[in-house]
Amino acid sequence: MDRIHFGSKITAAAAIAATTLDTITERKLENTTEDLPSRCSGLIQKMLSVSRENTLTICDYILCLKSEINLSNNYRRDVIELLYTLQ
Repeated sequence: MDRIHFGSKITAAAAIAATTLDTITERKLENTTEDLPSRCSGLIQKMLSVSRENTLTICDYILCLKSEINLSNNYRRDVIELLYTLQ
């Protein structure tokens, strides 16, 4: 978890904000890979370790498509695998 330092102390507000962000991120990742093979979760985790911003953008894209046009699990899996390869 990233820590914001104020002098030599971590501020309580920063710690709470980081925890909340991590919870939101975890939920987004879970929703993106829901009903998919565990391999997809692993790929998302690897992408997250490279670029948090890009990974969250990919998750937003997949979740948006999932809600708009009801994507099949196979299509979501293929998108995750392709974007991981292109990363």
